Amino acid sequence: MYRLIVVIFILTTSLLYSQIPGFAGDKLFVYMNNQVFRQAGPGPTFELINFGDTSKSVNALFFINSTTGYASRGGRIFKTTDTGNTWVEILNKNNSGMAASENTIYIFGDNNQLYRSFNGGNSFDSVTVNLPITNYSFFSFLGISKASKVYLYAPYFNPFQGAIHYLKSTDSCKTWTEITSLGEKGVSHFVNTDFGHLSTMSKVYTTTNGGDSWVMKHEEEGTLSPAGWFADPQTGYQAVYSNPRVIRTTDGGTTWSQVYKNGSNTIADIKAGGSCVVVKEEDSNLLRYSSDKGNSWITIDMATDINDSKPLEPTDFSLKGNFPNPFNNSTMIGFNLPKDGIVKMVIYDSRGSVVGPPVTIEGKSGYNSVRFEANNLSSGVYFYSLFFEGEQSYKATGKMILLK
Repeated sequence: MYRLIVVIFILTTSLLYSQIPGFAGDKLFVYMNNQVFRQAGPGPTFELINFGDTSKSVNALFFINSTTGYASRGGRIFKTTDTGNTWVEILNKNNSGMAASENTIYIFGDNNQLYRSFNGGNSFDSVTVNLPITNYSFFSFLGISKASKVYLYAPYFNPFQGAIHYLKSTDSCKTWTEITSLGEKGVSHFVNTDFGHLSTMSKVYTTTNGGDSWVMKHEEEGTLSPAGWFADPQTGYQAVYSNPRVIRTTDGGTTWSQVYKNGSNTIADIKAGGSCVVVKEEDSNLLRYSSDKGNSWITIDMATDINDSKPLEPTDFSLKGNFPNPFNNSTMIGFNLPKDGIVKMVIYDSRGSVVGPPVTIEGKSGYNSVRFEANNLSSGVYFYSLFFEGEQSYKATGKMILLK
């Protein structure tokens, strides 16, 4: 059975840029150090999204569709299924890159460990990544197309000199073989199970068979930039390094035309979703944004349009459930608070008897989560009640299933 996996890759070099854009469908997200902002309306306007430890930097954030996304913050992995309104922690591991689909998640951890989930983050196993090359300093996902077919990029520390390696695994990252026909530093992603693209320093490649073969669609020797993105199999955008500009294709890469040029700043990043596209220039606090596939552009000033955004404020107390559910030993329970305050959590078994002492939580205004450990409990159905005393008294109860 094939799994559809759309990937955003994380390169060590990309972390040098302080503002990283991305899309959930056609809704723009930007994360800057320890803050995440979401498009709230036309203009566009933005709102601040809080989750996890907001004193920690966000190292990655991407969406696989218009509602489901993943983020890495402070060594923890979070998942949302409602376009960023609420987030649940699914893994507590240091990580340097990840890829995901609705059911499959790959996360690079320390000591060449790769953590894998095939059930949407309910549980993980791990394998050691053993690459058939030497002298590489970092590696990252280029994309995943069908089932367990994974593509990887592993250059020397300086990807402009020395060997450039592209690798493929067909057994969920257990073993790897080298692809020798691509060369050059590159970035890529798969739009669907069949169509993907690869942008290198001088060429744009596409595949229509899940990466089994690649066709060179555009070439500008030494002048392209490894910054490009396809919103769908027909519509793609590519940065040009010399005489900095952005070119666009609307026929799958057969023909290209210029849609953006401004000043002399190098294009650092391009992301697209639906009919929207955003361009990030190096050494600039500005984003260039288009909602009509690059036909017209507006400027987003990071210092004012985004940094002055206000947090999304909840208006009431609400329980967001627990994840995973069913669970084995531990699960994360999420809830919203209208203001800072103390929350008491009580656990009951299926007969209504209290299990263990109540748990006191120092809650913050907005989304909160607490991990429940069930190490001393047997398999079965349990209930949790949350009590919050504000201007009004609130209570909410959820059901969870423990399977050992």
